[in-house]
Amino acid sequence: MAIDLNPARRRLALFASCLAAIGIAVAFVDRPVSTWSHAVLRGFPLFNELTHIVDPLMPAAAAVLAVAGLTAAFSRWRPGETGLTLIACCLSEEVAYAIKEQLKWAFGRTWPETWTNGNPSWIANGAYGFHFFHGGEGWASFPSGHMTMISAVAAVLWVRARGWRWLWAALVALVAVGLVGSDYHFVGDMIAGTCLGSGCAAGVLALLAHVAEGGRKSGPAGAGAGARRSCGRPGGGPAPPRGGGRAGGGVARRGFGPGSRWGRRGAAWRPGGGPTPVRIEVDGARLPGPILPSAAARGQPPARRSQSSASWKTVWLPPG
Repeated sequence: MAIDLNPARRRLALFASCLAAIGIAVAFVDRPVSTWSHAVLRGFPLFNELTHIVDPLMPAAAAVLAVAGLTAAFSRWRPGETGLTLIACCLSEEVAYAIKEQLKWAFGRTWPETWTNGNPSWIANGAYGFHFFHGGEGWASFPSGHMTMISAVAAVLWVRARGWRWLWAALVALVAVGLVGSDYHFVGDMIAGTCLGSGCAAGVLALLAHVAEGGRKSGPAGAGAGARRSCGRPGGGPAPPRGGGRAGGGVARRGFGPGSRWGRRGAAWRPGGGPTPVRIEVDGARLPGPILPSAAARGQPPARRSQSSASWKTVWLPPG
């Protein structure tokens, strides 16, 4: 029997699953895997090299955000789909890093191995556990920063660049293999880092989606230049200018000639003749298009759906 959960319950179930996986790893998996890795795998330098996959991510994210912000501030540039994906990756990376640092301090977990200033560790002296709010580099194993960093970027790309999902999954897997082989982190640390990075990515994507949705709702209805005006509704926007033409108050037929204002802007005539495709919006959402109105090609107003239809709107571009 299939279980159909709404989005909020699915997220809650996923969060609970992450907590359960971390708890099982801490109780039953971390110590035996660390002992085995130290005895069998730690001597291979390849594992250490795999952990450096994440090294360029933080400086690259900071540089991209700085360049994008300055470019947008001093020019009319606005990011397209690729730019939004890149910005989402960078924001997810920066947010995940900041949260990860605070969690390391809060949980105070000891490391599998002794790395710095004789820190207590599982391999060196059997130290294993959480020392909450202890602070210090020797008590900063949980969550894994490596897995947090790679997952924060990979999760954004998993959603925004689906054709390359095999690559994003492979990058996460390679970093995980490197951490286990080098005995740099417990398995529970790695699970927590993966969940944290993925959660930050989901949050950033949701925020950007809300911002974009708000811009679509407020932008076209505003009084700024380039605002779209709609007709052929009910419920939407001002009517097009009346020009003594067709019954029902449409735009005059002569107003769509190639030399007229509405011919240049409304039907978007090209200099060499022939109309540029006109985009239509349905309930505020742009249709996949563009749509080429055959009537405009004959110097007539673009064909419109029935005035009584509540789901169709004809886009009118203001002259001038």
